[in-house]
Amino acid sequence: MRNLIALVSALQVAGAASISPEIEPRAQQQSGDACTTLSQVIQSHAVKGKDLLVEGQLVHDCLTALPFKSQLTGQFLTELRKYVQFQSTLEALKAPPKSYLSPAIDILGGLDTIAKTTYQSQYDFDMALTSLFNSANDGHLDFQLCSIRPTLLFFRDPSYQMVSVSVDGLAAPALYLWNDASLITSKTVKVSPVTTINGKKATDYLNDVASRITSQDPDARWNQLFPSYAALASSGSPAYAYGKFTTSVVWPGTNSTVVGFANGTTLAIDTVTIMPAAIISGGNFPQNAEDLFENICVPSSATTANNQKKRSLPSWKFPDNYDDETQEKQTQLPTSGPHYNQMNGYYLDAQTAVMFIPSFNGEGQPDDQDGKFADVATKLVSDAVKSGRKRIIIDVSGNGGGNINRGFDLFRLFFPNGFPYSATKFRRTDATNAIDTIFASLTQQEASNDPWGWKGQVRPDQKTRVSSLDDFLGSGALELGVPVSSLFANFDFAAFSSKDSPVRGFGAVPLSDGMCASTCTTFVNLMTNVGGVRTVAFGGRPSTGPMQIMGGVRGSQSYEIDDIYAKVSQADAMLHQKPSLLSSDMTAKWQASRPINSSAFPLVLGSGSVNFRNAYQQGDDSTPLQFAYQAADCRLFYTFDNYAKPATQWQAAADAVWGGKGCVQGSTGAQGSRAYAAAHPNQSGGSGSGSDGDSKKKNGANNNREYAYGGLGAAMLILAITWSL
Repeated sequence: MRNLIALVSALQVAGAASISPEIEPRAQQQSGDACTTLSQVIQSHAVKGKDLLVEGQLVHDCLTALPFKSQLTGQFLTELRKYVQFQSTLEALKAPPKSYLSPAIDILGGLDTIAKTTYQSQYDFDMALTSLFNSANDGHLDFQLCSIRPTLLFFRDPSYQMVSVSVDGLAAPALYLWNDASLITSKTVKVSPVTTINGKKATDYLNDVASRITSQDPDARWNQLFPSYAALASSGSPAYAYGKFTTSVVWPGTNSTVVGFANGTTLAIDTVTIMPAAIISGGNFPQNAEDLFENICVPSSATTANNQKKRSLPSWKFPDNYDDETQEKQTQLPTSGPHYNQMNGYYLDAQTAVMFIPSFNGEGQPDDQDGKFADVATKLVSDAVKSGRKRIIIDVSGNGGGNINRGFDLFRLFFPNGFPYSATKFRRTDATNAIDTIFASLTQQEASNDPWGWKGQVRPDQKTRVSSLDDFLGSGALELGVPVSSLFANFDFAAFSSKDSPVRGFGAVPLSDGMCASTCTTFVNLMTNVGGVRTVAFGGRPSTGPMQIMGGVRGSQSYEIDDIYAKVSQADAMLHQKPSLLSSDMTAKWQASRPINSSAFPLVLGSGSVNFRNAYQQGDDSTPLQFAYQAADCRLFYTFDNYAKPATQWQAAADAVWGGKGCVQGSTGAQGSRAYAAAHPNQSGGSGSGSDGDSKKKNGANNNREYAYGGLGAAMLILAITWSL
């Protein structure tokens, strides 16, 4: 195959040796707390410019020694709750529809419980909040708390990565360590699967770990436990590519994980932590838990409770931009250029081209990159057609989303006559009512491409404009227990589309691991339900049956808290100039509900986001897509080769769909698939019809869809699991 995926040679994720053969021991503690011990280890062993590997238990003990200050946490929760109110799915999560596969969770009730609880440490408090938000299984709902940082990761020794492997892609998989999995087809060596972890049935243990992963589908969460080159390509982080059984931002619960095998043997896997060189340079790690708390949890502008200036502290702290800087460097590997490794093309065989899209995210890229992303996509497809290829596989494995206009534009590349339907609503609160009322004074141009001002909004048909503030806010009818806005499009395509940020016509079969999220799900939803493209899902829990093709968050808009506060500040400024924009009653409600700047919180809040708008399927404007179910047309389990050589997934998918080699038992014809849609033509939310390029109709599809490039008669999407961005 030409252009074999460069990623494989860039980093041997799954075959990696241990991070280091030596873990620095604990120092002899003379006095102080666990952070004193950790500081002594760092001072004794740190080498300038090099990361330091220490026992995970040592770091965990230090974090759990951080003081808990209830006055600060109480104030923190009061202010945090004002941002959480912008989350669109709070009531739906509390009582979800039957189509939702994850457990119900009461986020606001959970915040109330946490507020009434006394914790032993700041870390325990932060863990409780993190667990609560993670239980929403929504990659858009995320807050970076002071003691839980992506710069300090816990690792189970990567020498012993685990994988869920099928012998042929159809038989139910078993759990193996990586090196053992490479030998399961050997006729001379017999290897043993993993059956227990820390005394529990291995699948039960792993499902419990997976439950804390922020994807809405349980199969998508399961896939993220294991190594993934697609995750490396989408996140740019080798650490996260190991999988979340190996790598975790939170303590995995034990300093040694005991793995049991079917043959009766066991293996203990150490938990370790990398102390990055960037945060331990100079050996200035705080010498006790109180100092560490002051450095990482108390805002630098804050004063102590008795209004005295904060005492002088060592210079050590987590750099705010450490993770961003690291990721920016890594995302340019293994290739760099105008597409930033976000659009790659390959030829699988004489008939089939592959488009691999690990991300739609354009953050940190030049302003013209959306246009270049579109240009690269056009060239890849054009070249494939010129070379005589008739089929295309679009691989969005690991794609966590990004710029939504890229998804709409790419859909139009394949289906220029297909309408890029988008429909959204937001949860109405005192704060949103006030902002929308204030922003009603904006002109159409000022309010364009902004989900707040009604004059800038269009309905999903992209023709009908919202007529008034009351029309925008809706009738006040409840949806899953909460008042919501009326239905409106993601944005006005005609007003937004430009050369640098195009949506074609305005101004393929997807392959995946279920990790597709956010913009990725918007793209896949259009490709399947409008374009009729067939889908293949890989992996999932070790049981037969169907698997969803969009396992990540399916919300329409992730809103950063800094962006929310920018709108709050704009509304305040407008209200200051013209107080009559709000009635006295609304002004009082606004003052009580308006969030403050996160920099003014009593405890450090590194970043945060909510899912501000829900997305809806055409024909069903009452069920947010986050809670809908749509199965793939075909499901395959991972073989070892699929893990070790990602390009083999493309061949396996092509063999299943076009080569007649079949799919996992019971995985075809489920709700949301093309076969199901053909059998239930009057049911909304089903998959649309589309051209598969063959002379025969398959799965009830009609050969009536027009592709931008007529030579590409068949498309397939491969979906794996996506990281949330």
